[in-house]
Amino acid sequence: MSEKERKVSIQKFFKIIWATVFLIILIMSLWIIIDCFKKTPDTEKFIMNYSATPTIDYKVYLKPNKFYDQKYLTKDKKYISRIIDYIDLDVNYKLNASKSLDFTYTYKVDASIGSQYELNGAMAELWKKNYNIIPLKTKTEKTSSINLKDSLKIDYNKYDTLAKGFKDEYGIVADTYLNINVTITANAKVPESTSEIKELTTINIKLPLNKAVTDITITGDTKSSKNITETIKGEVNMNYYLLIPSILLALISIPICISSFYKLFKITNVSQYLVQQKRILKNYGDIIAEVTTKPDLIGIKIIEVKEFEDLINIEEELRVPILFYELQKEDESWFIITTGSQAYRYILKSNSHM
Repeated sequence: MSEKERKVSIQKFFKIIWATVFLIILIMSLWIIIDCFKKTPDTEKFIMNYSATPTIDYKVYLKPNKFYDQKYLTKDKKYISRIIDYIDLDVNYKLNASKSLDFTYTYKVDASIGSQYELNGAMAELWKKNYNIIPLKTKTEKTSSINLKDSLKIDYNKYDTLAKGFKDEYGIVADTYLNINVTITANAKVPESTSEIKELTTINIKLPLNKAVTDITITGDTKSSKNITETIKGEVNMNYYLLIPSILLALISIPICISSFYKLFKITNVSQYLVQQKRILKNYGDIIAEVTTKPDLIGIKIIEVKEFEDLINIEEELRVPILFYELQKEDESWFIITTGSQAYRYILKSNSHM
């Protein structure tokens, strides 16, 4: 390796180190700047919780008969319609909250009886009659626990007789049901929050009518529970002690990185230029004469040669030495063959000026 090539290699090594250091500084500065503007994630703040438990129990009281010794049958059985006297329905609703709130709760019981008939593959309602068993009751109190209890006496025979009367009068065999709907609402505003409790419970008790044997189906009596939370929006916690120095470092690093990589690109081209120059001088040194004075080409027709090998072919034909002159150090060299009226020239460039 020549002294010139060794010098270029050392320069290239230090330029790589220099450029790498400031590139790392730039990346870290930009990362810190971006991080300073990041929002913290949203969080959920626990406010309170509550649970609502509705339960329905009932007893089916029987008319005097010779088959049953007991006065009533308990829940979830099959019942012979003709010996049912009445149904004793117990409503129990509990709401427990982890905080005492100003609750407003309502309670009402409605009933409806109607018949459905299958027509063209679909069920059509033939008639329906509504009853209000317990009018709407409203109560407001500050409490953490609501405990609502009520007992209802359902006159089963009243509704069953009506269903039988429809069948007897019109001769239509239809599915007739008694639906009893217990509706309970509980509303309250939650302090220190924009949330509200809006609890709606609708319990349906369904009894088939005009059947030899009937049963009772209850839906909507499932327990519910809920946590009330509030979303705390994330914020940008600006750290100016990191932001300002990072901006300054980025502003300093950007031009240094651009300059360093440009110089590194230039040195790389110079290195390639020197390698090609050395190869030519080494392989064809016996037919190349290095001159220190720029050849005078004024008034001579200059023929530019694309490849150095073409210049070798001309030298072999004319038997004239090739003149070598470095026009710009480490950037541009001329290889020239001159005759009386014209000159053949091959130019070797480093492209470092690009």
